[in-house]
Amino acid sequence: MLLELSKSLPRLNAYAEIFHTPQLHNALREVYEGFVDFCFRTSEVLQTNKCCTSGYSRWLTAIAIDI
Repeated sequence: MLLELSKSLPRLNAYAEIFHTPQLHNALREVYEGFVDFCFRTSEVLQTNKCCTSGYSRWLTAIAIDI
């Protein structure tokens, strides 16, 4: 899910370049803020849950490879 979101979010910048409105920029800021918050919360949960440690490592590796 996080991988799909991280691939989809950059497409939203295209809308911001086409439609230069304060409302759109505010909405996109909120979307990105929500995404970053979700990533931090997911990271915290995975770090505190020992059975998820290997999944967390794989997730970080997948994100690093895509970037």
